Amino acid sequence: MKILFITSYYKPAYTYGGPTKSISALCEGLSLIGAEVTVFTTNANGRDALDVPFSKPVYVDGVEVWYFPRERSRWTPEFYSAELARACASEVRKFDIVYVCATWTHPMAAASKCSRQLGIPYVVSPRGSFMALAMSQKWLKKRAYLRLFERKRVDCAAGIHCTSSLEAEQTQRFGFKPPIFIVPNSVDLPLPGPRRDRLRIRAELGVPENGTLSLCVGRKHVEKRLDLVIAAFAEVALGLTSARLALVGPDYGAEMKLRQLAHRLKVSDKVIFVGLLQSDQMQDLYSAADVLLMLSRRESFGLSALEALAAGVPVLLSKDVGLADEVGAAGVGRVLPRPIFREVHQVWHEMLLDPGLKDMGLHGRSFAANHFSRRSVAERMLKALQGFHAKTLE
Repeated sequence: MKILFITSYYKPAYTYGGPTKSISALCEGLSLIGAEVTVFTTNANGRDALDVPFSKPVYVDGVEVWYFPRERSRWTPEFYSAELARACASEVRKFDIVYVCATWTHPMAAASKCSRQLGIPYVVSPRGSFMALAMSQKWLKKRAYLRLFERKRVDCAAGIHCTSSLEAEQTQRFGFKPPIFIVPNSVDLPLPGPRRDRLRIRAELGVPENGTLSLCVGRKHVEKRLDLVIAAFAEVALGLTSARLALVGPDYGAEMKLRQLAHRLKVSDKVIFVGLLQSDQMQDLYSAADVLLMLSRRESFGLSALEALAAGVPVLLSKDVGLADEVGAAGVGRVLPRPIFREVHQVWHEMLLDPGLKDMGLHGRSFAANHFSRRSVAERMLKALQGFHAKTLE
């Protein structure tokens, strides 16, 4: 099957967080099981741009990727690329199906228009953009744009891909016409073989020999509730003086205030701010951690939580994380129905003192391997896409 992915950004544009990883992992998984995958994307990388060749195939971990220049001005739509639009117009007819993960953007407009005109089925993957919190931001502008443009683009799709039941439930409220199907994100299981020494990594971070290390991984953004995490950690640290917390990921405008909060709560020497790390560095960090927290106001899936589980690290999640239901049912972490200060620090403190924490982590590793391996997720996606393609031939 020949599949064209249209996405506003692609690896190595890791500044966009989880979607960059999950989209590329899906492409690589589909290629692994025999699908012919091509990606059309831009050179966007936050405020910067990727240093990549333009308008010709580049093979990125086995996937054929075409990068097109993003043209930025105050008058152009987000991720605007005239060259990408021209490529869609000339190349879409060569594929069996188009997978679009670029809602609200120019690539979405270009891909959906060309697919409709040429009779090629396409699937839309919102990646959380129709969830309640996302829609509440700039809601008037989004509602108007949805009514004028985006609803038609979504309604003409063959299907809507959501990565969790939480995302599906919140997307369904808009009454879109296409069927919603759920296929989760996948995770790379840690490769066998030696890793950097756990104690050495912890020592480099300033974690005492008998201390604990908790992680938050993702963009430093207000929707991640990192202010709540730091406030709760200050309480945890009163009883566990050797506890440490590492906030890992790029700054999206919140880091300065978080540093000030840590200073005000007298835990600035125990809260470690880490920037964006490469995949192998993250694996080392997971191997050194005791718990990962994800208390976001909105996570359509929660890829960092799944990565932690795959590395054997138990997780503490808010109910607003797409992976929360599965984690709670499997008993590989704790889920907070109400992520409020008192409950966060109590449950966090209990987890760090729990003698069964290591066993919970081992169960988490099995849980990730059994349900979210790259091959199994790719097989589920390929089956769904083949079904949509078959309907167009009926």
